[in-house]
Amino acid sequence: MPSEPEAWTSPNLRRRPLLLPAAIFLVFAGYLLGWGFQGYMPYDAEEYWRLAGLFYQDGHFSLFHYRSETRGYLFPLLLFGPKAVAHLLGLRPVYMAALLGAGCAAGLFGWLGPALYQAVSGEPRVPTVRRVAFAALGFLFWRGHFNFALSDFPALTLLLASLLLLARGPGRLGWVGAGLCFAAAANIRPVYSICLPGLVLLAALPRRPAGGWGVATGLFGLGAALILGPQLLLNLRQYHRPTPLVIAKIDGLGVKDLYLAQLWWGITTQKTEGRLGKEYPRDLVLYADPGGERVLAAEQLPTEKIGPPRLTSYGQYLALVGRHPAAFAAIYARHLFNGLDVQHPTPYVAQVWRPGRLLAWANYTLWFAALLLVWRGRRPGLGRRPAVVVGTLLLPCLAALPLVVECRFLLPLHLLAYGAVCFGWPATSARRPAGPLVGAYLIFVLGCGWQSARTYATLEFREPAARTATRAGQPAPLKKRRPSAGVAAAG
Repeated sequence: MPSEPEAWTSPNLRRRPLLLPAAIFLVFAGYLLGWGFQGYMPYDAEEYWRLAGLFYQDGHFSLFHYRSETRGYLFPLLLFGPKAVAHLLGLRPVYMAALLGAGCAAGLFGWLGPALYQAVSGEPRVPTVRRVAFAALGFLFWRGHFNFALSDFPALTLLLASLLLLARGPGRLGWVGAGLCFAAAANIRPVYSICLPGLVLLAALPRRPAGGWGVATGLFGLGAALILGPQLLLNLRQYHRPTPLVIAKIDGLGVKDLYLAQLWWGITTQKTEGRLGKEYPRDLVLYADPGGERVLAAEQLPTEKIGPPRLTSYGQYLALVGRHPAAFAAIYARHLFNGLDVQHPTPYVAQVWRPGRLLAWANYTLWFAALLLVWRGRRPGLGRRPAVVVGTLLLPCLAALPLVVECRFLLPLHLLAYGAVCFGWPATSARRPAGPLVGAYLIFVLGCGWQSARTYATLEFREPAARTATRAGQPAPLKKRRPSAGVAAAG
């Protein structure tokens, strides 16, 4: 690959590896503190911030003060110090969350992402222009997520750190660190526990570790135990459950297995978002799936969106899929598209009825470029290790695909696309006819826009009548989406 322009391969940045992460931190922090969300901490973010205060009760700190069946202890524990600082200094929680988010963005986009690509591809270095482009895409599409105390990016950062340590062929401390980072990611986002087989396979690819595989496995387990041990003690003491994993149940909704409940809800809901402000009438923005509603109607099952789940086992769900394979294939395809269709750079949307068309166009363009690289066989860093890393990061995305989808649930897949485009795009390429490529691009973008509009048409509350009435000064009620034939039949 020809070298990048000299202006973009500054020796100062190569000699000062913290310079770019520091610059990214300043950009994110400046945006989040100056133009980001300045209000309250909503929904999941508020819940994490509240849980962070549980460790300090009756005048003293204790791990056993923590109590939650749906959230692991680690992320609230990491928020405890920032919450205390915010309380002592009188800072709004969103300001402290913004600083933490900027630090996470700096580590992920400025160091971990490029370093992991470099480790698995064998490239001697990643040019600065490509690192900057990678960070710019993260800022463009996800900047608002770093304004809130959410677990998605911290968990993914820890998972990438574990992958990086194993890809480099760690020493003894590295094995401990890899186990610690993986367990931390799994405690913060339990779906990442599915990545363990990929980590094991990645660790087996380099040469035999010093001391043998028994020592390496023990050190990895020691690192994991440092994180999972406290969760095990909490579960034993408070719930009498001998497991180091997050229990993940919601008694208020009758949910004994959160993943199983999400499978049920994912049948009739193809996408969800959180609402900010009062423009939209409900906190949870739901996009219905008429195809899933028809499946449940045919099975004479209720089609409510978020209600008590009617699945009692995974076998029951698999049997349902087996009876309607084509319908569920279409459901999963819609989930995949909606999980990749970034319309807003924030998890909580203030203007639900105004899709971010420019951002969506940029997102479709990026995905077209990523697919073009794959089609032309320009995958970065061909070999076993890149394949294992890619497969490991895809596992939690596959696990999330049947669920009620938000774009952040497919975050590893988004970052893989950014890495492919930024790090794998050739500096020069053979000249090809532009006509077919432009035609394919237009078809792809128009097709994505058409599918996005179809999803938008399933929004629970329609906007035009309410907005028209408001502009005319008439207090007309909002209209709900007309039920599909499946819903009517079920009723």
